[in-house]
Amino acid sequence: TGDVSAPDTEETREEVIADDVATARVKAGALRAAGNAHFNADRYDDAWATYSEAIALLKRFGAGDARLHTNRAACLLTAGRWVPAAFDGQRAIDLDPEFWKGYWYRGQALLGQLRGKRPSPAMSEKADAALRCLERASRCVAFPEAKRERVEQLQARARNIAFYLAQNQCPQS
Repeated sequence: TGDVSAPDTEETREEVIADDVATARVKAGALRAAGNAHFNADRYDDAWATYSEAIALLKRFGAGDARLHTNRAACLLTAGRWVPAAFDGQRAIDLDPEFWKGYWYRGQALLGQLRGKRPSPAMSEKADAALRCLERASRCVAFPEAKRERVEQLQARARNIAFYLAQNQCPQS
């Protein structure tokens, strides 16, 4: 597994239909639970497709769920798909600015985007943005103390990367 490039489009898959936003939220919740089961069984492509289906269902009603976006970001991170993972993290932040996981996953994804890149102002900005996300995650009301050490480790990594990038950039002409 691990291919998270496209949702399952087989004709045998049932399309989830809802008539109103309340029904869509209930059905999206069931899809989230199914996605979680896939994720916990290391079937990340199936989890991604299921979360994507739930996101699309809610989007039809102008609704969203930050948890779905962070769950999908987690799938994307396992596949090294940094840009869409960062996007899902940002979408979660937009939907719920106090949900720490949006900042957590966006910060990780931004750090992932720096792997193997040459120092540049754009990469420095990305490292700074990652650090801001990770710092903000730890200030959210429901941030779990059990995650504090890991977040602080990633913050230190982001600071080190930002410093390295700032020191090794080619001067702008």
